[in-house]
Amino acid sequence: MQDPQSGLLRKLLKVLKEDFGTIDILMHSLANGPEQTPIGNIKVRLSSAISASNYSYVSLLQHFIPIMNPGCAYISLTYVAFEKIIPGYGGGMSPAKAALESDTKVLEFEAGRKHKVRVNTISAGPLRSRAAKSIGFIDMMIDYSSENAPLMKEFSVVGIHVPCSRCYHVKRLTCEDKFDPKLPSQRVSLT
Repeated sequence: MQDPQSGLLRKLLKVLKEDFGTIDILMHSLANGPEQTPIGNIKVRLSSAISASNYSYVSLLQHFIPIMNPGCAYISLTYVAFEKIIPGYGGGMSPAKAALESDTKVLEFEAGRKHKVRVNTISAGPLRSRAAKSIGFIDMMIDYSSENAPLMKEFSVVGIHVPCSRCYHVKRLTCEDKFDPKLPSQRVSLT
């Protein structure tokens, strides 16, 4: 069975290769789960969330690795729900985030060894998004995070580029042309 996503990724890869040749940083920021409670249809919610979040994560790297420079960064967004219970964060996204964390560790080792690509996740904190509205008390989470975060301000989508570029630049300054698989994943937290 042909994956429709593969055709789209091949087209995008062709355009990027023609326009830029190679790339130094790639970011995965896709997730989606049906708005159901954990005791809803488990097959539907897990297959939907894991397909959108994890399958696309691995597939994106598989497609783009041919144009990624040695030493470049592949970054995804994660959320604390992979290790802590966040009431209302349903639709299969907690298990999908746990799988994303696991995939990151495997990809970090495999892509690092074979292609010298560093793989990282960033947990940026609570964000006002369509998905967050399903939690129901996202405003309280954001207020708490803003009051207790080092910078004492609300996280915004625009602000994500800073830690992403830091993952790339820190790697460039400390690991240029040599990959050490013993180094742990760089996890950057804004909160």
